[in-house]
Amino acid sequence: MGTNRCVDEVVILNYERLGKIFEAKPRKGIKRLSKRDLARRGAASEEFDIVLFDESHALKNLTSLRTKFSVKLYGRAKMIFWLSATAGQNPLELGYLAPILAKKTGDRALTTKDFEQWCVDNLPGVAKGEFGAWAWAGGKEEEEKVHQLLFDPDTNGIKPALRRRASDLAGWPEVNRIVHWVELDCEAQRLYKLAWKEFKKALEGIGTLSKQRAALVKSEAVIRLRQKSSLLKVENSIELCQELLDNGRQVAISCEFLATMDAMEEVLRKKKISYARVDGRCANGSQLKEVERLRYQRGEAPVILFNVVEGISLHEGEANNGGNNVPRSQIDHDLRWSAIQAHQIDGRSHRDGKFAQVYWVVAKDTIDRRVAEVLLWKLESMGNLQGDSTKDFEEILSAIQRKSA
Repeated sequence: MGTNRCVDEVVILNYERLGKIFEAKPRKGIKRLSKRDLARRGAASEEFDIVLFDESHALKNLTSLRTKFSVKLYGRAKMIFWLSATAGQNPLELGYLAPILAKKTGDRALTTKDFEQWCVDNLPGVAKGEFGAWAWAGGKEEEEKVHQLLFDPDTNGIKPALRRRASDLAGWPEVNRIVHWVELDCEAQRLYKLAWKEFKKALEGIGTLSKQRAALVKSEAVIRLRQKSSLLKVENSIELCQELLDNGRQVAISCEFLATMDAMEEVLRKKKISYARVDGRCANGSQLKEVERLRYQRGEAPVILFNVVEGISLHEGEANNGGNNVPRSQIDHDLRWSAIQAHQIDGRSHRDGKFAQVYWVVAKDTIDRRVAEVLLWKLESMGNLQGDSTKDFEEILSAIQRKSA
C-alpha cells in the first residue's frame, strides 16, 4: 500500500465473520452476545490503518448485520477502500459510501441514520415506502448528480471514486447480450394460462390482509408463476444450446430454480449430451463444486448447468487447471430481478479477457417480459451511477417493448 514500512498485522475476513472484530471474551456469568447484540454496541476495539471492502456491493442493504458491522469500522479507520464492479442499482444502495458522498456536500455521515438524513436533504427521489423502509423513485437526473458527487474532483482536485474498466485498461472485450425470443407451443401456452389463472386467484383478497402479509403472498405468487414459466421453456433453451454446440461452442446455462435444472438434466441425458452441474447445494469449499467446474473447463462436459451468482469461473483458456481454448457461450435461462446479480452471472463465462456471447431467453407473452424490463431499467440506473454507457440496455428495452406491443 506504499506505506514504506513493515505491516504488523493483516486481518482477512468474509462479511459473515465481521462480528468477530467486535467480540470480547465474556465476563464470568455473562452469556455470549449474539451478532445482533454486537451490532448494537459501539465501535470496534481495534483501530485499523487501512480497511478494504472487496465486492462492496454486498453492503448495499443498510439494515443487514454485515453492513452495520462494516459501518462501525469507519470512524476509527485511517483509510477505507470500497471495491466493486457493480456498486449499486440506485443511490439508496450506495449507503455504504456515505462518508465520501456526504463529504462532497459538506456534511458528515458515518451511520445509516446519517445517510438517510443526507438522502432526504440532497435527493428528492428518496422517500419512506411501505413498512417505514426508504425507497428510491428518482430519475436519471438525480442518478447523474450522485455520479458527479462520486467521480468529479473536489476543491483540492481529488476524485473520491475511480471507475477502472477492463476494456479501457487492458482492451478486454465488452459483454454482449442478445435477447433470444421463444414462442411457447400450444400445450405450453395452455399450461401457462392455467398458471396465470392460479396466480390471479392467489392475489384475490390480499386487500384484506396486513401490508406485510399481502407483500409476502404477492411475492410467493410471483415466484410460483416464474418457476412454472421457467419449466415451460426448458426445451427451447436446450434447443439453443444444441445449436451452439454444433457451432463449436461450450455452453454454460444459468438457471434460478433447481426444478428447472432437473428438467434440463433429463433432456440433456435423452440427447446424450454430457454435462456438469453446480448449484447452491455445493458449498463454496466443496470438492464436488470444483470437480464439476473443471470437467466443464477441460471440455469433458461441453455443457454446465449452474444457479450460483458468484465465485465460479467458466471462461475459455483457464491456464492453471488445464482449461481448454474452446469458445464459450452462456444462456441465461432465468433472468433475475437484480441488475447486480445479472451483471455477476454474465461475468461467469465472459471474464479474464475472454469473450462469451450471452443469450437472454425470454418467452413471449409471459412474465419473462416484465422481468426483462425491470432488469434493464436497473442496469441502466446502475450504468448512470457508474458513468457507463447505457445505450445497449436502452436498445434491448426498446426491442422488448416493440416485440410485446
